[in-house]
Amino acid sequence: MDGSYGGRPLPYSQNNVVFFWYFVGQPRENPLYCFHYNDFPERFFFAGLRGSHPTGTFRGLGKAVLMENTITKSSTFYRDMFRLALPIVFQNLITTAVGSADVIMLGWVSQTALSAGSLASQIMFILNLVYSGISSGIGMLAAQYWGRKDTRTIEKIMGIGMKLSILVSFLFFVLACFFPRLLMLIFTSETELIDTGISYLRIVGISYLFMSISQVYLCTMRSIERVVFATVTNGSALGLNIILNAVFIFGLLGLPKMGILGVALATTIARGVELLICLADA
Repeated sequence: MDGSYGGRPLPYSQNNVVFFWYFVGQPRENPLYCFHYNDFPERFFFAGLRGSHPTGTFRGLGKAVLMENTITKSSTFYRDMFRLALPIVFQNLITTAVGSADVIMLGWVSQTALSAGSLASQIMFILNLVYSGISSGIGMLAAQYWGRKDTRTIEKIMGIGMKLSILVSFLFFVLACFFPRLLMLIFTSETELIDTGISYLRIVGISYLFMSISQVYLCTMRSIERVVFATVTNGSALGLNIILNAVFIFGLLGLPKMGILGVALATTIARGVELLICLADA
């Protein structure tokens, strides 16, 4: 034989059947000692020519039918999927809970504070869309290189994403801290809402700089299977945010009632703590 079957080089697969050359040597002691199936590590059922030759060099064409353990692979897939997905679901629930807590607590202060806070938080919503886009790109690329265990390239990808994130966040920081009236005029023309929103943006704008680093870092950690760390870090920051909201808004623990300014201060402190955790881990 010339090492091909039907004009195709061996080995090749067709309909889950892997065709290969095998060599028979030492007929009685080791009848099948060399198979070309290195690319097929699963379990096989071998069916083919078995024979011997006085010279011990008989060559034949055999086939291996792929016998995948479907149940085991499926259970492994679902276990890995839930291990990665559940922490992310938990994190998203906490994020939603923080937004709901802000609305509920500010509703007890005044309708003006609630409306101004909702309008001013639209800036954060837009910035989160930017983070989401950057994170999606980093996640896809980092996951591919993580499969190769190429950590150096992952660090480069994270660096590029972080530079872009810091640039955009710095722009939002400048607008929120130095030109907040311009941002509020995009959403409303009521003076009372604008004035209340200005004080909120000038404080919460600082958190944009913190998030520019922490969000990209946590996204990269999720891409390299450190989902639990990313979820615990983000969840801890958001949980702290809810607690500080109550403390600053209602003046608990002997602190003065700060109203909407308390929401902004709580967000900034929580994001600062999140950044410190990321820096300590890095």
